[in-house]
Amino acid sequence: MVMIGDQIKIVLFVLTSWLTYDSPRHHPPLDFSYHDPHPPSTFPTLTRFTTTNDLLDTVIFCIGDEEVQCGRTKLASLSIPFSAMLCGGFAESATTRVDFSLNGISVEGMRALEAYSRTRRLDSFSPQVVLELLSFSNTYCCGEMKSRLRCLLSFTPLQHR
Repeated sequence: MVMIGDQIKIVLFVLTSWLTYDSPRHHPPLDFSYHDPHPPSTFPTLTRFTTTNDLLDTVIFCIGDEEVQCGRTKLASLSIPFSAMLCGGFAESATTRVDFSLNGISVEGMRALEAYSRTRRLDSFSPQVVLELLSFSNTYCCGEMKSRLRCLLSFTPLQHR
């Protein structure tokens, strides 16, 4: 039969073994620095299309009389609705032109969306375009872009006019 004193010794032994194992030398130091999980793309910015596959991957969004060329798979990677629309069973997946005139995005906003789909960067857009992209990301469930836009807006000082 185990006595109470022996039980205390066993508990103390287990506790000291656990504390010894769980000491800082067994764990790497905590790193609280920010690391972007989506670093900027290494795609060339001067040449838009480099291969035949890129030309076949092109989809043109028509907004009014303007046209914006985009990479189909790049835009499809932004959200599940975009993927379904551009690469799924919808009519837009079989065509190279998509009329986006009634979708609430301007030509500047669509160009910004295309640039973001290639580079994953938001730092070169005007505040109006950033707000337009935020609205667009809510509509089309672009979660990564939405969180980046919110982060950008939270660190952008407000300017009163």
